[in-house]
Amino acid sequence: SAFIVGSSSGATGTVVVTGGFLLVTNNTFTLGSSGIGTLTSSNGTVLATNLVMGSAAGSTGTLNIAGGTIVVTNSTQTASFDNRLGTVTMNSGTLTVDQLFVTNGSSSTFTFNGGTLNTSSRTSITNGSAFLVGGTAGSRTATWNITGGTNVLGNGMTLGSAAGSTGTVVVSGANTVVTNMGNLVV
Repeated sequence: SAFIVGSSSGATGTVVVTGGFLLVTNNTFTLGSSGIGTLTSSNGTVLATNLVMGSAAGSTGTLNIAGGTIVVTNSTQTASFDNRLGTVTMNSGTLTVDQLFVTNGSSSTFTFNGGTLNTSSRTSITNGSAFLVGGTAGSRTATWNITGGTNVLGNGMTLGSAAGSTGTVVVSGANTVVTNMGNLVV
């Protein structure tokens, strides 16, 4: 069965992971199905086979990563992290996903201030904004490891956008393709 945080219209649900393991490997983990769903990770591990943020009109998903590890994967590397209607703020920790989708205009955002993002199969960031690696809150280091698949940055990418911040992108894998359709600012 599914794990849904914020399942009904007008409902608000919150999950805070400060240690241990949260395993959602039998179905989709949804933050904001029809309501508002929030996951905050400051330590510990979250493992899911699919993660959807804001799955229906009027819903909102929020993911705050301040530490720990979040992994969205399966054995065929087709698990998806789909930010449809939501906000991701990553300040530290590790996020590892097979497929990452941030594609719904200003309704889906990903602020990557610090930590490590690993993508292995497919990425599409086409939400109308440049993807910031080492973003808006200074003196942080952000690293994005792209290890395979087809990856599209529809509005460009900025590395190290705030004073004191560092952004690094590492592309590896024999069949890895990265298409940047906007400006690359370093």
